[in-house]
Amino acid sequence: MGVSKFLRFLRFGILLLIQPYLAFGSSRLASERSIVLNPPPLGICASAVTKYGYKCQEIDVTTKDGYILSVQRIPSGRNHVDGGRGRGRGGERRKRPPVLLQHGVLVDGMAWFLNSPEQSLALMLADNGFDVWIANTRGTSYSRRHVFLDPDKPEFWNWTWDEIAASDLPAVITYIFRQTGQKIHYIGHSLGTLIALASFSEGKEIDKMKSCAMLSPIAYLSHMTTTLLVVAAKVFLGEITVVFGLAEFNPKGEDVGRFLKALCADPNIDCYDLMSAITGKNCCLNSSTVEVFLRSEPQSTSTKNLVHMAQTVRDRVLAKYDYGNPVFNLEHYGVPRPPIYNLSHIPKDFPLFMSHGGEDALSDLKDVASLLDDLKFHDEGKLSVQYVKKYAHADFIMGVTAKDVVYDKIISLLLLIQPYPALRSSRLGFDSAIVVTTEDGYILSVQRIPAGRQGGGDGGRGRIRPPVLLQHGVLVDGMTWLLNSPEESLALILADKGFDVWIANTRGTSYSRRHVSLDPDMPEFWNWTWDEIAARDLPAVISYIFQQTGQKIHYVGHSLGTLIALASFSEGKQIDKMKSAALLSPIAYLSHMTTALGVVAAKVFAGEITIVFGLAEFNPKGEEVSRFLKDLCADPTVDCYDLMSALTGKNCCLNASTVDAFLRSEPQSTSTKNLVHLAQTVRDGVLAKYDYGNPAFNVEHYGVPMPPIYNLSNIPKDFPLFMSYGGQDALSDPKDVANLLDDLKLHDEGKLSVQYIKEYAHADFIMGVTAKDVVYDKIISFFQRNQ
Repeated sequence: MGVSKFLRFLRFGILLLIQPYLAFGSSRLASERSIVLNPPPLGICASAVTKYGYKCQEIDVTTKDGYILSVQRIPSGRNHVDGGRGRGRGGERRKRPPVLLQHGVLVDGMAWFLNSPEQSLALMLADNGFDVWIANTRGTSYSRRHVFLDPDKPEFWNWTWDEIAASDLPAVITYIFRQTGQKIHYIGHSLGTLIALASFSEGKEIDKMKSCAMLSPIAYLSHMTTTLLVVAAKVFLGEITVVFGLAEFNPKGEDVGRFLKALCADPNIDCYDLMSAITGKNCCLNSSTVEVFLRSEPQSTSTKNLVHMAQTVRDRVLAKYDYGNPVFNLEHYGVPRPPIYNLSHIPKDFPLFMSHGGEDALSDLKDVASLLDDLKFHDEGKLSVQYVKKYAHADFIMGVTAKDVVYDKIISLLLLIQPYPALRSSRLGFDSAIVVTTEDGYILSVQRIPAGRQGGGDGGRGRIRPPVLLQHGVLVDGMTWLLNSPEESLALILADKGFDVWIANTRGTSYSRRHVSLDPDMPEFWNWTWDEIAARDLPAVISYIFQQTGQKIHYVGHSLGTLIALASFSEGKQIDKMKSAALLSPIAYLSHMTTALGVVAAKVFAGEITIVFGLAEFNPKGEEVSRFLKDLCADPTVDCYDLMSALTGKNCCLNASTVDAFLRSEPQSTSTKNLVHLAQTVRDGVLAKYDYGNPAFNVEHYGVPMPPIYNLSNIPKDFPLFMSYGGQDALSDPKDVANLLDDLKLHDEGKLSVQYIKEYAHADFIMGVTAKDVVYDKIISFFQRNQ
């Protein structure tokens, strides 16, 4: 739009805006407000929650500057299943973790209830064991009250999102914290993300918060692609609506209607689909959802608030409201320019999750990149980002696919600790509940899930829950058991089936990078192989669980988790404390693995060149390893286009969201010496201890010139074993499994169960969406038979 054309357009907008005041005066505006924006007779609880069988409470919270905010609480799931009937070990009632949902601008808390209960995030959270709280910011239908100001007076609307961040959000957080006695998970959409970022950057109540999930995150607005809002921002920058007395911006009012009509007169703006003109082309709304939206939304805000947002568009910084004059700014802030919100002040260990869309006209990719740049020093693993290519702004709260695309991901992250009471994940900032120290000084992180979602069946009431230890493979950690939804993740399935679940993390992985005297930056920290994991890590964890529970333990291992169990049990280490073992993608021999990448890598590692050149830690995300992989992939026999398939075989049953979850947390470091040991197994065709490459060195370590063999036939013949392996597995090849079974050929009849799944590859056993029906149900039956 040319300058002269814009000025003509601006003058037209001004005339339309001031005309009603010239003609009718201010009394007409007050009359219009009382008609249009009186709250509906029913509150949010009655109109959107209780009718579906949920409990709901209407609560008032007063801010420090006198605004009376409406807050809804959904304390339990449908039909009042509250997850609190179970008791802890001390008999205390289990508490549901609180979650606060904060809407964006021009909407209110109803935005979380526009779809069916099965598709609305607030009700999904309640059904999954959370104590759900809904905020409604000042000026919206249910929060149009003040201790002495009237919404018909301009003074009531003298605020921007600065005040929402500084007053509304802290007031609601403090109230919830006092009521529940627990730290709070936060989920915001659009402006609900901006006020959280601003508030947390200034340290307001962040000590009461547990995590923050941001949908369509807003911090910068310089690159928004919606022509309608770009033009509107230019108009608001002139602050013409404030100058002419429109303190309240009511989208349903006649004045704003005329203002929008003026904007839509611009030939560059297509207002035929007003929602798309504002938010971008949403992919996944249905007509009934939009109809529900239009019954309750849009909501009022202050015109000053929109001016503030327009300043963000113009100035390309995240700052407090600019009063347009250095003197006025000095009066408010003590400096001539508005202070900037420094997002790098958000604690670096505070867990953040972001989900943004490729079609979002408000939360543009470039602006999200600027936000991520502010957070570039956030602790590794504390910031998770999801990109949904086809989503626009409204899809995140109204999209009929949002449950599967976004909400299940959020709930799965939260369910990593609750309501599975004691499981902790440092990736979300929840400290590991348990550490176990090995006899050689490594400090291992262990997670425990002592009860299922309803909290029942623990050792404090009724029958004792049998313990199960889950052991991951190489280059991953305990997160691999939690990559799918709770209904598809083995750890959570076992908890819901009545088991006391323990998850191991071997030395060198993210949560087990500690030692009583060594630092992971020292080569000495990495001087180990799976020999030490089998001889030290596994026995230490088993012994700890046995001491804590007083029961023998069921075991589930995957990949290297099977190898260390077989090696450890063959030497009699702690097997007297074990009840049974399930081995998924069992590894003992590797001579027939069919992955070209693995074979080439094994040849390299067998030459021990990486140790020779000083790479003690093998960090798959590090630059040195990236260059190493690049060299391997240059081999014409190696296809690295699909790296997972190149390593594990062609997995049949992974979905994209699971792979995304995997890539956020994995792969993990191991010692280069460990990979050399595995390469020796490929080369030598036997299951033996680490070969130091020289008879004299082997004599020094073992007393014999050749590394001792692990004799798997020494595993007690009456010890129950279950094995499941796949026909497409490039690591646990059927020929190598046959060699393992030959070692166990004298096992007692009925004590060795074997399952072969023709279509499964290596990762399907822990990440496959069909694994529950194909494998996990069989494991549970196996454990129950041997309980």
